[in-house]
Amino acid sequence: MDEIAGDYQTGRPGSVTKSFRSLIAMRAQICWIAGDREYAPVLRKLTKGIDRVRFLGRIDAGTLDGYYQHARVLIVPSVCFETFGIILIEAFSQGTLGCAISGNRRAWGGGLLFDGPGGLLEWMGRVQADPSLRSRLSQSALEGFKMHWIESMVISPELDVAKRAAQARGRTCIVRVLGS
Repeated sequence: MDEIAGDYQTGRPGSVTKSFRSLIAMRAQICWIAGDREYAPVLRKLTKGIDRVRFLGRIDAGTLDGYYQHARVLIVPSVCFETFGIILIEAFSQGTLGCAISGNRRAWGGGLLFDGPGGLLEWMGRVQADPSLRSRLSQSALEGFKMHWIESMVISPELDVAKRAAQARGRTCIVRVLGS
């Protein structure tokens, strides 16, 4: 497994994948993996022989929302440094808590951050052992989504920036379209 585990700082599947097989094998739940990008073959190899892993492939947003609504947790093992990812926002919009590599994202109260494979296993153990923790984090995920990522919180500030830029450049027709 080490040859496919890689290191998230190199852009190959992250060191977190070293614990992925153990994590799935230890837990009784089914692990659903959505998407079909470049690491799907690696994940298939990591989970070969584990009957509780299901690959969904590419699915539409509405179907994905249904999976998020019924998920206990979203695991996002990054392969490189990244900002707060869209898949965490999608999960939070359905009240699904997320887990991510610390240093790469802020939890926004809707999840816990972990360092390396051991941290992921510890995090999952905490979430499974304490339903009230999972419930609190799930509620925080939904509240974080409503506070930071609903359309009015994102679009209005962006339109204000565009309007100020248009005003500064004397583009009155753009200012008129954007309103006063």
